[in-house]
Amino acid sequence: MPMKNDTKNLIIDTAITLIKEVEKEPENITIRDISKKAGIAVSQINYHFQTKENLLSQCAQKMISNIIEKFDDCVAEMSGMTGFERLENMLFLTFTYLYENENLARISILSDHRAPSLTDNTSQTMKAYKPLVDEVCNEKGIANSSLIETLLMQSLQGIFLRTNIIKTELGVDIRNPKEREEFLHEILERFFMGM
Repeated sequence: MPMKNDTKNLIIDTAITLIKEVEKEPENITIRDISKKAGIAVSQINYHFQTKENLLSQCAQKMISNIIEKFDDCVAEMSGMTGFERLENMLFLTFTYLYENENLARISILSDHRAPSLTDNTSQTMKAYKPLVDEVCNEKGIANSSLIETLLMQSLQGIFLRTNIIKTELGVDIRNPKEREEFLHEILERFFMGM
């Protein structure tokens, strides 16, 4: 018989797999779908997560935590660049990952906004980005890097959540890597060089 954490992880991993496989919204994946694919009873899923919203939130938490763990290694590989260039590259890589996992990323951001905490994905992401933002602020002579960090992160989350609206309003398809790169560059320029 599997251990409690093994069962819980199996459920999370199965839900993540289903979310990535299907073309539909995560809200349309049922507990029964997850139960069938994982080969466990619906009651086990209800026992571990109580609600589908809790399960999806934990799926998003796991996904984002995995990428945050690799953050420092990615930054270290960019040692020959300025702080601004490293920040720009990391934002591009982060956004690319978000679009590759768009459903879970959307769940993560919305969950963080519904129930913010100092340990949520947004806070963990901000902690990972803090050294880069601090470095760029030092390069540019900007005093309040914490404010810049907060405003930048909230702006970028809003941009991600409003991808379709931005395409309509500004004519920028952020899902397109080239347009995404140019758009992120312009945003960073405005944050650090002035409007």
